Amino acid sequence: MPELGIKALLNESVVVGSGSKAINLVGLNDIQSIRFNVMPIHTYKAFEMVDKNLPTVLLSHQPKSISFVEDKQYDLILSGHTHGGQIFPFGFLVMLQQPFLAGLHAITATKQIFVSRGTGYWGPPVRVFAPSEISVLTLKPLNKLS
Repeated sequence: MPELGIKALLNESVVVGSGSKAINLVGLNDIQSIRFNVMPIHTYKAFEMVDKNLPTVLLSHQPKSISFVEDKQYDLILSGHTHGGQIFPFGFLVMLQQPFLAGLHAITATKQIFVSRGTGYWGPPVRVFAPSEISVLTLKPLNKLS
Protein backbone atom coordinates (compact mmCIF):
# COMPACT_ATOMS: atom_id res chain seq x y z
CA MET A 1 0.00 0.00 0.00
CA PRO A 2 2.76 2.53 0.72
CA GLU A 3 4.02 2.09 -2.86
CA LEU A 4 0.56 3.21 -4.01
CA GLY A 5 0.61 6.25 -1.74
CA ILE A 6 -1.89 4.71 0.69
CA LYS A 7 -1.20 5.07 4.40
CA ALA A 8 -2.81 2.55 6.73
CA LEU A 9 -3.89 4.15 9.99
CA LEU A 10 -2.76 1.56 12.52
CA ASN A 11 -3.97 2.81 15.89
CA GLU A 12 -3.22 6.36 14.78
CA SER A 13 -4.83 9.52 13.49
CA VAL A 14 -4.25 12.24 10.92
CA VAL A 15 -5.93 15.55 10.18
CA VAL A 16 -7.26 15.74 6.62
CA GLY A 17 -8.48 18.88 4.93
CA SER A 18 -7.89 22.38 6.17
CA GLY A 19 -9.69 25.29 7.74
CA SER A 20 -13.40 24.74 8.27
CA LYS A 21 -13.21 21.48 6.27
CA ALA A 22 -10.55 19.81 8.42
CA ILE A 23 -11.40 16.57 10.25
CA ASN A 24 -9.59 14.00 12.35
CA LEU A 25 -9.38 10.61 10.69
CA VAL A 26 -8.64 7.85 13.22
CA GLY A 27 -7.77 4.27 12.31
CA LEU A 28 -8.24 1.48 14.82
CA ASN A 29 -6.66 -1.95 14.35
CA ASP A 30 -9.06 -4.86 13.89
CA ILE A 31 -10.51 -6.81 16.83
CA GLN A 32 -8.96 -10.02 15.44
CA SER A 33 -5.63 -8.52 16.50
CA ILE A 34 -6.54 -9.44 20.07
CA ARG A 35 -7.22 -13.08 19.17
CA PHE A 36 -3.95 -13.45 17.27
CA ASN A 37 -1.93 -11.08 19.48
CA VAL A 38 -0.65 -9.19 16.45
CA MET A 39 -0.89 -5.38 16.29
CA PRO A 40 -3.55 -5.23 19.03
CA ILE A 41 -6.10 -2.46 19.38
CA HIS A 42 -4.71 0.47 21.32
CA THR A 43 -7.39 3.16 21.64
CA TYR A 44 -5.26 5.57 23.66
CA LYS A 45 -2.57 5.56 20.97
CA ALA A 46 -5.18 5.90 18.21
CA PHE A 47 -6.75 8.99 19.78
CA GLU A 48 -3.74 10.64 21.46
CA MET A 49 -3.03 13.12 18.61
CA VAL A 50 -6.70 13.95 17.86
CA ASP A 51 -7.53 17.66 17.74
CA LYS A 52 -10.57 17.88 20.03
CA ASN A 53 -11.72 21.06 18.22
CA LEU A 54 -12.30 19.15 14.96
CA PRO A 55 -14.91 16.56 13.99
CA THR A 56 -13.60 13.00 14.25
CA VAL A 57 -14.28 10.08 11.91
CA LEU A 58 -13.15 6.67 13.18
CA LEU A 59 -12.32 3.86 10.74
CA SER A 60 -12.83 0.45 12.28
CA HIS A 61 -13.36 -2.79 10.37
CA GLN A 62 -15.90 -4.42 12.71
CA PRO A 63 -18.95 -2.61 14.11
CA LYS A 64 -18.56 -4.35 17.47
CA SER A 65 -15.35 -2.40 18.03
CA ILE A 66 -17.73 0.32 19.21
CA SER A 67 -17.40 -1.20 22.68
CA PHE A 68 -13.69 -0.26 22.71
CA VAL A 69 -14.35 3.45 22.13
CA GLU A 70 -17.32 4.19 24.38
CA ASP A 71 -15.23 6.70 26.35
CA LYS A 72 -13.68 8.36 23.28
CA GLN A 73 -14.80 11.54 21.53
CA TYR A 74 -15.79 10.90 17.91
CA ASP A 75 -18.64 11.85 15.61
CA LEU A 76 -18.87 8.98 13.14
CA ILE A 77 -17.56 5.42 12.86
CA LEU A 78 -17.17 3.95 9.39
CA SER A 79 -17.24 0.18 9.47
CA GLY A 80 -17.91 -2.92 7.39
CA HIS A 81 -17.16 -6.61 7.99
CA THR A 82 -20.77 -7.84 8.05
CA HIS A 83 -21.39 -7.87 4.28
CA GLY A 84 -24.92 -6.80 5.23
CA GLY A 85 -25.67 -10.36 6.30
CA GLN A 86 -24.70 -11.66 2.83
CA ILE A 87 -27.13 -14.58 2.69
CA PHE A 88 -30.60 -14.41 4.19
CA PRO A 89 -31.37 -15.66 6.88
CA PHE A 90 -27.73 -15.88 8.09
CA GLY A 91 -27.77 -12.14 8.73
CA PHE A 92 -29.61 -12.95 11.95
CA LEU A 93 -26.57 -14.93 13.10
CA VAL A 94 -24.29 -12.03 12.20
CA MET A 95 -26.47 -9.77 14.38
CA LEU A 96 -25.71 -12.03 17.36
CA GLN A 97 -22.05 -11.00 17.01
CA GLN A 98 -22.28 -7.48 15.62
CA PRO A 99 -24.44 -4.65 17.01
CA PHE A 100 -25.22 -3.27 13.52
CA LEU A 101 -25.65 -5.10 10.21
CA ALA A 102 -25.74 -2.28 7.64
CA GLY A 103 -26.58 1.37 7.19
CA LEU A 104 -26.46 4.48 9.38
CA HIS A 105 -27.32 4.28 13.07
CA ALA A 106 -27.39 6.82 15.89
CA ILE A 107 -25.41 5.73 18.93
CA THR A 108 -26.04 8.90 20.94
CA ALA A 109 -27.28 12.38 20.03
CA THR A 110 -23.77 13.23 18.75
CA LYS A 111 -22.30 9.86 17.70
CA GLN A 112 -23.21 7.75 14.67
CA ILE A 113 -22.00 4.58 12.95
CA PHE A 114 -22.25 3.69 9.28
CA VAL A 115 -21.80 0.03 8.33
CA SER A 116 -21.22 -0.65 4.65
CA ARG A 117 -22.41 -3.88 3.03
CA GLY A 118 -19.31 -3.73 0.83
CA THR A 119 -18.88 -5.23 -2.61
CA GLY A 120 -17.36 -8.59 -1.76
CA TYR A 121 -18.40 -11.73 -0.01
CA TRP A 122 -17.14 -14.24 2.48
CA GLY A 123 -17.35 -17.95 1.72
CA PRO A 124 -19.70 -18.74 -1.14
CA PRO A 125 -19.72 -16.10 -3.92
CA VAL A 126 -23.41 -15.33 -3.35
CA ARG A 127 -25.50 -12.56 -1.77
CA VAL A 128 -29.20 -13.02 -0.99
CA PHE A 129 -31.26 -9.99 0.18
CA ALA A 130 -27.99 -8.22 1.03
CA PRO A 131 -26.98 -6.42 -2.15
CA SER A 132 -23.43 -5.22 -2.52
CA GLU A 133 -22.87 -1.48 -2.36
CA ILE A 134 -20.35 1.24 -2.90
CA SER A 135 -21.23 3.88 -0.35
CA VAL A 136 -20.85 7.59 -1.00
CA LEU A 137 -21.14 9.64 2.17
CA THR A 138 -21.40 13.41 2.43
CA LEU A 139 -20.14 14.66 5.77
CA LYS A 140 -22.00 17.64 7.19
CA PRO A 141 -21.78 19.21 10.63
CA LEU A 142 -24.47 18.16 13.09
CA ASN A 143 -27.04 20.82 13.86
CA LYS A 144 -26.67 21.24 17.59
CA LEU A 145 -29.83 22.17 19.44
CA SER A 146 -29.55 25.15 21.78
